[in-house]
Amino acid sequence: MWEELRANKLGVHFRRQQVIQGFIVDFYCHQAGLVVEVDGDIHDLQKEEDKRREKVLSEMGLTVVRFGNDEVMRELSRGGGENQTIDCGTGNGSLDCAILWLSMPSLEPILDFVFTDHALKEMVRREITQEDVRTVLAEPEQTEMVRDGRAVYQSKIGMGEPPKTYLLRVFVDIEPVPPFVVTVYRTSKIEKYWR
Repeated sequence: MWEELRANKLGVHFRRQQVIQGFIVDFYCHQAGLVVEVDGDIHDLQKEEDKRREKVLSEMGLTVVRFGNDEVMRELSRGGGENQTIDCGTGNGSLDCAILWLSMPSLEPILDFVFTDHALKEMVRREITQEDVRTVLAEPEQTEMVRDGRAVYQSKIGMGEPPKTYLLRVFVDIEPVPPFVVTVYRTSKIEKYWR
C-alpha cells in the first residue's frame, strides 16, 4: 500500500518522516495540508509535547489526524480499518486515510541533523567525510529501520585513490529533533547489506 501512496495514485503526494518546523511527522501531504500521525506507546508519556506540536502544525494551517499504533495493528490484522476520510479539497473527493495503515519500508531524506562525538571519531578513524555522510542522508539509495527509533541510511560511493566502491552506512536516531547521526562506517561487503 505504501507503494500506492508514494505513486500518487490518490491524486495527492505524501511524504513519510517529513521534517516540518523541527518536528518529524509520520506522513505529510503538502497539497492537502494534511499530517497523519501513527502514535505508539511513547505518546502516552509525551501528551503535552504532542499538544504543543499539534498546535504549531495547526497554526501553520495543517490538519493533524492521529491514529493509535494499537488501532492500526488491530485493523491491519483484520484486513484494514474503517473508512475514515478527510476532505482534502483536491477535487478528487475524500482522501481515504485507511490506506495509511500499512507497512512502511522507506524513510525520507534527512537534511538537518547533528553528529554525535562517537560518529565524528569513527568518521576520522575510517576516513569518511562529513560531505559523504550528508550526501547519503540527503539522497539515500536504501533505508531501513534497524530498531525502534533508529534507522540506517546507505548508499554505494566511490572512495580512495583510485576510487573503490564501498557501501557507506549511516546510523541515525530519528526521534530527536534534529536527528542524531550515531555512527558511520563503510564496507566493501556490499552484498551482505544491500537489500
